[in-house]
Amino acid sequence: MNSVLTNLLTNATAVETLREGLPHAFEMAAVEASRVILNKRTRLAQSTTGQEVGVLRERVILGYLFSQLGEANVQLPAPGASMVDATVAGHPLEIKTVTGRGLVTAKWTSDNESVDYVLDDFAFTSDMFLVRIWWDSDQDSVFYIPVEVLSEVAASFPNYLRSQRGTNNRGVKIEGAFMKQVEGHASTVKVPIHWQRSDQALQSPIVRYIRYWTELRF
Repeated sequence: MNSVLTNLLTNATAVETLREGLPHAFEMAAVEASRVILNKRTRLAQSTTGQEVGVLRERVILGYLFSQLGEANVQLPAPGASMVDATVAGHPLEIKTVTGRGLVTAKWTSDNESVDYVLDDFAFTSDMFLVRIWWDSDQDSVFYIPVEVLSEVAASFPNYLRSQRGTNNRGVKIEGAFMKQVEGHASTVKVPIHWQRSDQALQSPIVRYIRYWTELRF
C-alpha cells in the first residue's frame, strides 16, 4: 500500500480540492476531445467525444498528483513502459477513468492473438487510481486500490477478465463484479464527488480554430 497516496486522499484540504476541481476538469477534457462528424442518417454535422478523452482525463489526474505531491514524489514512466501511468513515491500506478459502472480496461489489445496472450499471462502489478464519472449525482467516485487488494481478490475470483473478439476488440476488460469487490474492500480509499456541470461556456478547439480563420485579417 502506498502511504503517500493514502494520506493524500484522506487529507481534508487535498480531498476538497479534488472534489471541487475534478468535475470541471473532466468537463474541459470532454470539450477538448470533441470532434465534428457528419450524421449519416440526417446528413447534418454533429459534435461527439473522441476516444482520446481517456488520455486527457489521465492528464487531469496526473496534474492533480503533481500539484499535490510534487515532482519528487511523482514520476512519469519511461517510453514503452507497460501497465504504468506514473510512479508515486516509488509505487507504480495505473490511472483508469470510466463513466458510471462501465467496465474497466485491464489492457488494450489490437488483435485476437494479443487477447489470448493477455488472458493467459495477465497479473496485477500496479496500484490503481480509478475514477467513476456520475454526472448529476453524488457518490463514491475516486478510488485508490492498492495492488495487494487487486491481487488478493483476483486469487479468489476466477475468470475476472472479459474479452471481445473481432478485428477491433477494444481491449480486455475487468468484470464488473470483480471491480465492485475491490472498490468496496476495507483497504481501498474512496472519495465521494458531486458531479455537477459548470455554467461556464466551454469552447471546443475546432470552434476556436474556425473563429481564428474566420477573423484572420491581413
